[in-house]
Amino acid sequence: MKGEKVILGVFRDITERKKSDNMLQANEERFRTLIDIKKTEAVKAALEERRRIDKIKDEFISTVSHELRTPMTSVREGVSQILEGMLGRINDKQRKFLSMALDDIDRLSRIVHNLLDISRIESGTVLLKKERSDIVSLARRAIASLDLSAKNKGLKLRGVYAEKKIEVYVDRDRIIEVFGNLVDNAVKFTQKGRIEISIQKKKGMVECFVSDTGKGIAKEDIKRTFMRFQQFGRTYGPGEKGTGLGLSIVASIIALHKGKIRVESKVNKGTKIIFTLPEYTPRELFRQYIDDGIKAASLTEEPLSILVYYIKKKMKIAGQKIVPIADKLYELITSSLRRNTDMVVRDTHAVLVMLPATKIGDACIIKERIEKPAEKYLSQKRLDKVIKIGCKATVFPDDGSSADELFDKIKEAVR
Repeated sequence: MKGEKVILGVFRDITERKKSDNMLQANEERFRTLIDIKKTEAVKAALEERRRIDKIKDEFISTVSHELRTPMTSVREGVSQILEGMLGRINDKQRKFLSMALDDIDRLSRIVHNLLDISRIESGTVLLKKERSDIVSLARRAIASLDLSAKNKGLKLRGVYAEKKIEVYVDRDRIIEVFGNLVDNAVKFTQKGRIEISIQKKKGMVECFVSDTGKGIAKEDIKRTFMRFQQFGRTYGPGEKGTGLGLSIVASIIALHKGKIRVESKVNKGTKIIFTLPEYTPRELFRQYIDDGIKAASLTEEPLSILVYYIKKKMKIAGQKIVPIADKLYELITSSLRRNTDMVVRDTHAVLVMLPATKIGDACIIKERIEKPAEKYLSQKRLDKVIKIGCKATVFPDDGSSADELFDKIKEAVR
């Protein structure tokens, strides 16, 4: 009608369109999920392939290195005998070339040793034989062995130590290897100036460094310093060569000691390599030994027996009188063990004995063999009325599958 307002409404059923939009969104999400899954699978496949290739490479290196050792030993022995005149007289020219050959054989032997070393370390089959050691004396041994090489290049090689004697629990041979590799590397790549070894105590650790005034390492290369087969600025022709494994071995040894390592360097200014080693309390040290022992035993699927001998006071006795008794106990235990794989580590009141691949029955036999001379010593010194040698025993995996479980069995013996 005239003057009336008319409202027009249009309605449309969009149910099907909503269903279609929802289906499209769901398909897009499924598609994205499939892409993510494919990417993850591709990454996993690539990592698995990388691990497979690394394993093949490591096995190849290990096998080749082992196969090279025997013929190299024979060749070296033959050349040495000729040089020493054991097979007849030789002239100066022959001596010169034979000496060069012997030097190259020794160099090849060092390369093979390094290849085997890194292979064993990375496979987890290296078990450290830690003992209380004066790390200053270990550094001095490295300096003594390389002092002539440094002098031949006109380099000053010196040690700077905060104390005359700094004791830390380490594998002596391995730490000597660390200092030897670092100093040798410094001598190789330093043409003039000095090389310095420094050792000092810091809170809960011992800090060591080897510094030089050599050619240094570029900033972009520092992060690759401790990787395998790395040699920076290497050129063809005469000069220092190698496998680039020395620093990788050093870093691995420090890691096995639960230490840390880093490098500071500037091109043409020199390099400083700093590493730290933890100072263990007796409890921490013994627990670490047990943990390392369990890891090795797990790899070989063999038992591990642990004995802890400790000094029990029957009456009041001065602490300083305990030290020589503990020294003698350590000596008696060490002399009673017959395998190179057995390990002994001591504190002032206790001695830990690790017996790999040994069942508890066999460990008891060893226990009796140790106790007899210990009791005899106490009797001879008339100490049996004052102290007694106690012993706690436990075995992996029968008594526990972790260091914590086994340590609980013996912790009363460790102060």
